Amino acid sequence: MAKAYRLLRAIFNTALDDGLIRRNPCRIKGADRENSPERPVLTVAQVYALADAVGLRYRALILLAAFTSLRWAELAALTPADIDLDARTVRVTRQLYYHEAGYSFRPPKSRAGVRVVAFPELIVSDVRKHLDWLPASAALVFASSTGSPLSHSNFRHRVWLPALAAVGLEGIHMLSRPGARFRCCHRPVSPDRSPNPPCRSPGSGLSTVPAVRRGSQETMGPGSCSPGRRSG
Repeated sequence: MAKAYRLLRAIFNTALDDGLIRRNPCRIKGADRENSPERPVLTVAQVYALADAVGLRYRALILLAAFTSLRWAELAALTPADIDLDARTVRVTRQLYYHEAGYSFRPPKSRAGVRVVAFPELIVSDVRKHLDWLPASAALVFASSTGSPLSHSNFRHRVWLPALAAVGLEGIHMLSRPGARFRCCHRPVSPDRSPNPPCRSPGSGLSTVPAVRRGSQETMGPGSCSPGRRSG
């Protein structure tokens, strides 16, 4: 409703500028504001439970999605050369696009989409194991069992939903649109900056995926940016 009101007000403003009307009738205070419900927040333990449930092929995908905030299309387009384990960074230079003729890889829509994103030491071993597991000829970091690019629909039905059911998190929506992403306190960094930028509290954002908080006060020290160790 708020979106429709803003659009209608913009239309009347144009008519007002063109001299077609004397006054914009859209003058209801607060009618343009949206009150979105708080996004679900998963703990680090829940993220790791999902990573365990999806299996070895996609374990690193879940962890990178949670701790880098990369979009689905960006994760699906990563090559082994895009990941620097020593610097703990991922280089984003392209995205996966599906269309009627099949699929293609294209640069991000904006210059800001080309970036280097840091990830914590916590997941380095998992990412390293995944890269070591890949065949030498692998063109993609994450692919289907046949080696083709991941299909969002297939992944959701064959991997994501069964994993949610296995860990009792039914109803959590993952990557439901191309721009959706996990939120995390690690920010994108440029190659000439430290791969461990200061922690910032996640904003409300527009993400429709489960936001992943890097631990709670119980798993993190107060004010700390590093997750505590997993229990169990």
